[in-house]
Amino acid sequence: MAEARLAVALQFQVTDEGIVLHFDSSAFKFVFRAITKTVKRKLKEFKTAILKRSYPATPVSWMVLVAALSAARYSEHETTLGVLENLGRRIPGRMKRCVIVFAVDSRIAQRMSPSTVIAVVVLAVATVLWLLMGHILQFTLRQLLKYRRFLYEPRGKISLTTKCWWTMVRLFGGRTPLLYSYQNSIPYMPVPNLDSTIAKYLESVEPVMDRDQLSRMKTLAAEFKATIGEKLQRYLVLKSWWSSNWVSDWWEQYVYLSSRAPLLINSNYYGVDSINHPTKLQSARAANMIFALIYYRKQIMKERLEPQFAMGIVPLCSEQFRRTFNTTRIPGKEQDKIEHHRSSSHVAIYHRGRFYKLELYFRGTLLKPADLECQIEKILEDKSEPVQGEELLPALTTANRTTWADTRSKYFGQSVNKASLEAIERAAFFMCLDEKEMDYQGESSENIDIFGKAALTGNGHNVWFDKSFCITIYKNGRVGYNAEHTWADAPIMSHLGEWVTSDDAKYLGYREDGHCKGELQFEVLPQPTRLEWDIPAPVSIHHLMFLSVHDCHPLDCYTIIAFFLTD
Repeated sequence: MAEARLAVALQFQVTDEGIVLHFDSSAFKFVFRAITKTVKRKLKEFKTAILKRSYPATPVSWMVLVAALSAARYSEHETTLGVLENLGRRIPGRMKRCVIVFAVDSRIAQRMSPSTVIAVVVLAVATVLWLLMGHILQFTLRQLLKYRRFLYEPRGKISLTTKCWWTMVRLFGGRTPLLYSYQNSIPYMPVPNLDSTIAKYLESVEPVMDRDQLSRMKTLAAEFKATIGEKLQRYLVLKSWWSSNWVSDWWEQYVYLSSRAPLLINSNYYGVDSINHPTKLQSARAANMIFALIYYRKQIMKERLEPQFAMGIVPLCSEQFRRTFNTTRIPGKEQDKIEHHRSSSHVAIYHRGRFYKLELYFRGTLLKPADLECQIEKILEDKSEPVQGEELLPALTTANRTTWADTRSKYFGQSVNKASLEAIERAAFFMCLDEKEMDYQGESSENIDIFGKAALTGNGHNVWFDKSFCITIYKNGRVGYNAEHTWADAPIMSHLGEWVTSDDAKYLGYREDGHCKGELQFEVLPQPTRLEWDIPAPVSIHHLMFLSVHDCHPLDCYTIIAFFLTD
């Protein structure tokens, strides 16, 4: 983007009077801001990478090391066993050769005072020791987290061993971790013993097999172990040596991406709004949710979210958070793929059969909820009709994956269809502004069932099931979520839903009339972009719409109520 702006900022043409240069100062300012922003982001990423690599060691511990080594060296004590003194004698000569290689004035090294040499040596040694300490702490924490006995102990009766373990984890676990700080400390996925795997499998199928079937299965299990079982086990062990989780990539590839079944009701899952109903204005709720979601994305990108913990002490893997936003599942003829983009500055919105591209930034500034509400109202007030086939386009994502892949390559590989499809697939997420109302009210559970079913299936053609997640804002301001399952499990989306709902209620809020708080930042904003389509085969989409409705029709959503017995 910066390169394109630069081409516009600096133009020249050849005339009879010579070469004439044209400068656009505003474009140069944009390029300068873009370059500055990129440099700052790279520096922050470098800083974050160092902190993650060394965690649980912290910058404070590095400063303590620097202070201790400086005190030891300047006080001329032999605490370092002569290492610092030896390095101090060798540094000037080494630096002289280095600066000559890089064509730098070698007199810099010769002019270095003894105190400067000592400072360089102390900083270098302290940094190496600090990184080494970080790796030792990570290894120690990884070994501690392999302990599992606490899982089998009854509540309130914790053994002395578990108490000691808990204290050690607290001691080596560090403080104020970043989102991915524990990734190097989490134990690798162990490969189960072959005999144990076979025994547990036979135990699991015993209740569903008769005596003859079980006998045959035991024979097959013994044959498997005697032939290729040991060989396959060695392959798994070998893979576990260089992979932190030997099963995750295979699970994603063969369980999800290779499946040809439609995503609708077979893979995607849903979530619904909290009971709290802060506003009944669709545009206001949509604006606050967009702002909260983009802020949440920023927290993920800067790794400011706190990692999740089991029982408040055992850190869980945070890898699935990476693909929460800017992610789409792309259909393939034999296998799909997950496409994740580093950033996205817009949201794809569907309303009354029409698609829009809503830009989230204006002049480099994220739009506030009041501005977003104004933009969404423009979409809601748009009286234009969808073009032929546009209204049913999301039904394509409910089809068999091979069918959708063939249709995508045939009709969406060029022209306006390709550009509009890319706008959807590159969006931060997909939002549907639904014309229906949903709620929990009523004495029967029927409303809850309808709400859950609407979030899971939509109406068959208003949810883009390929996106990492879609959020539906109903006419009365209620919210529903639909998430594609490949990139993450439900706890990740549950964390997102809880976080943005809390942010919406506690920090953003609404005025008494239901509109978003705050004033407009910009008096005039560009209109949301209406995506254009040229659909040559609406009949095939109608057929897919029929299939998706057929899949949804027999689906029932039940509310599970837990009863607790007390003495």
